[in-house]
Amino acid sequence: LQKPTYKIAGATRTIVSKTLHSLFHEQANIMSTAIALEYGTSCITYKELQDQINQRSHYLYSKGLRPDQVVAISLDRTPDLIVTIFAVLQCGASYVPIDTSYPDSRIAHIISDSEAVLFISEISRELLLDACTSLVLADVKSACNAMPITFLDLAVSTSAAAYIIYTSGSTGNPKGVKVSHSNVVNLVSSMAKEPGIDSSDRIFAVTTISFDAMVIETFLPLLHGASVVLVDEATRRDGYLLLQKAVEDKITVLWGTPTIWQILLDSGWHKSLPIKALIGGEPVPHALAQELLTLTDELWNIYGPTETTVCSFLTQIKKEDDPIRIGKPIANTYAYLLD
Repeated sequence: LQKPTYKIAGATRTIVSKTLHSLFHEQANIMSTAIALEYGTSCITYKELQDQINQRSHYLYSKGLRPDQVVAISLDRTPDLIVTIFAVLQCGASYVPIDTSYPDSRIAHIISDSEAVLFISEISRELLLDACTSLVLADVKSACNAMPITFLDLAVSTSAAAYIIYTSGSTGNPKGVKVSHSNVVNLVSSMAKEPGIDSSDRIFAVTTISFDAMVIETFLPLLHGASVVLVDEATRRDGYLLLQKAVEDKITVLWGTPTIWQILLDSGWHKSLPIKALIGGEPVPHALAQELLTLTDELWNIYGPTETTVCSFLTQIKKEDDPIRIGKPIANTYAYLLD
């Protein structure tokens, strides 16, 4: 690298030295009767979610899962996905999210490259695997009924990998990026300050599990007592249905790419909503930002590559902003501008 010509520092804040699953466990004890997840017509409280996580972690531990191992997960965006992710973390392992639409060849590559010891999916994939055991979700759920609901309290370092997310592979084979607990905790702690979130918020989860924006949609709200509304794939793909659901479910925080926000606008969105809009993943067109500013309470530009934990920069977009900027680094983050 050439010598930096300018260095920008994010706010300096104390990093919470705890793992993601232990922070959720604390939140579940505080917010036990509050709604953690909504999916369709079902609601799951923080205590109910923690009990399910505990049972699933005991089951995975009984199957031989140990700290520093890897579990590949390919599940739809339902409560079982969230339960499985936290259960894997509670075992001290890391998860690899795999989109359910991926072809067999890509799934096999990711499992082999990540050295996953377990693969959890809706259907058996034994034929794809070699040194990895395939677990079918229905069988896992059935076996968990006999498991204890106590917290599986293992020693897990905050520097341990929480997840391994794979790049698109557009320039070659997909490459895995390891992200630690401490990195994600720093991200969600920083974002809790700006753009901000609290226990009164309700946030949509619309992102595919293979896209790291899901980290914001799940860990940010669940570690701060907010509610996550999981959106099924059919609704996510239909702008009109998604807009109606946002209104009916009283959503207060919604993340989307410029493409998703444009789809919502094209679906007949004309009445302003009390929403904090987060936009990222692509450059933000000025005209789109101006229109969203008239329909939302706040609009925030979220920018960052997968390698630096989802979001490295952010800024609140204002009417007078032209061009749209990516802002400054999040807490405990440095940016180096090169000539």
